[in-house]
Amino acid sequence: MNSPEQSNNLEYWPEILAKFINDNSAKYNLYLHPELIYFSGHFSTLKLLPGIVQINWAQHFAQREFNISPSMVFSLAKAKFTSPLIPGTSTSLEIAHIPEKKKIAFEYIQNAKSSSKGTFFY
Repeated sequence: MNSPEQSNNLEYWPEILAKFINDNSAKYNLYLHPELIYFSGHFSTLKLLPGIVQINWAQHFAQREFNISPSMVFSLAKAKFTSPLIPGTSTSLEIAHIPEKKKIAFEYIQNAKSSSKGTFFY
């Protein structure tokens, strides 16, 4: 899977509508295109973005924004999925970096409500 900055990746990556970066935090406003490959075949009656994809995107964006080497091993400490992310919707991904603990916390927020969140270490 290539990075979202490379062309023709709308089948693998969300569209980045806006991003806001500070020293130890990042916020992405994302659009989940219905054409994302992950929606295909994942529950025929209710298409939703699999949790593993949400974790992968959070890890990718955290590594990129906070200069964490992709070769670093990530350990998922916890994850909670409370509301599905479905095709054709927008969501925010908020990432907090706590470098002294080598910790990343992430949360997907849709309509001012948490959809999923988690923590991992590197």
